[in-house]
Amino acid sequence: MRRNCLPWRKTAQKRSCRPLVFMDLYAPEYRRIVCANSARCCASMMQPSDSLYDLEVSRADLTQTLKIVARAIGKGSGDASFRFENGSLSVEAANTVAETAARGTWPLPIFAGVSWVRRLAKRMPAGNPIRLRVEAGRLCANRYSEPCAWTPREQPAAAEPPPIDEDLLIAEAARILKPLRVRRSQLEKLISDAHTRGAAT
Repeated sequence: MRRNCLPWRKTAQKRSCRPLVFMDLYAPEYRRIVCANSARCCASMMQPSDSLYDLEVSRADLTQTLKIVARAIGKGSGDASFRFENGSLSVEAANTVAETAARGTWPLPIFAGVSWVRRLAKRMPAGNPIRLRVEAGRLCANRYSEPCAWTPREQPAAAEPPPIDEDLLIAEAARILKPLRVRRSQLEKLISDAHTRGAAT
């Protein structure tokens, strides 16, 4: 019996650790290990290393690109996205996209506040070319940086429109239509009929 057990143990040690994990899958300590390893793997897949985000862009071209987007942004808020594809850096915000030639690596879109665009459009840091990079969760243009993220920040929910004051609208409509001899009672009946048809459908 002993000679039969020893080879099994040696074989199990040479194999991957999967059999051990499955054998003790319901043990709390192994569940914690498996979950922690899975979370780390997912995080590494979702967010490439900061060192992969490194572009060189002409100072004049980047300034012109940011000025185009900054004019569209105005005093608005939100995020600007930075994408790189086929040798072109695109900056998008406020339904406006501007592009310029660049070289380097930039695997996925990066999002930063529109304040980054506004400030650099007004005053670009010294140096040519400008080096765009991501370091410690910040979007850098040479020495200037602001926080950035791999996903856009949540925008505040749009404010709900104020409730409609139907009586006030009817009174205003009656005033406007008075020269045409349209009475308020006629308008009220018209609106009531419209409500009835809407409820029926």
